Amino acid sequence: MTVALTGSLDEVQPIAGAPGHGWFPQCAEADSAFEAACGPGSQAVAVNVGSGLWAVKRSSRNGEVQLLCVFNITDSPQSFIPAAHLPTASPQFISGDVDTYRTPEHELVCRLQPFRDVWLKARTGVDSA
Repeated sequence: MTVALTGSLDEVQPIAGAPGHGWFPQCAEADSAFEAACGPGSQAVAVNVGSGLWAVKRSSRNGEVQLLCVFNITDSPQSFIPAAHLPTASPQFISGDVDTYRTPEHELVCRLQPFRDVWLKARTGVDSA
């Protein structure tokens, strides 16, 4: 699924008090969810999150835990909407280098600078806001 961002980034507002990935709740370093989504029986699929971005979504064996890793493979900033690819509107930040914004409709937008990446986590049926 590809989600086109309409308008320009001038129309979205940075989240107050949250430079970079500050909007996301952070996962613990020894997160068992990461192990579940990358361990035996897990699945990995390529995901189309938009032009200039390369992404893979990993899921635990039962599909409860999902990781989305997105890489900007261009020399210009690129954006995507995590909720279009994860089962929650409030993913957790695992690692990477990302700027976050909200659209006027309150959708979270991740903006990656050139050659940067971000890893996000979601649990099916769990909204971690």
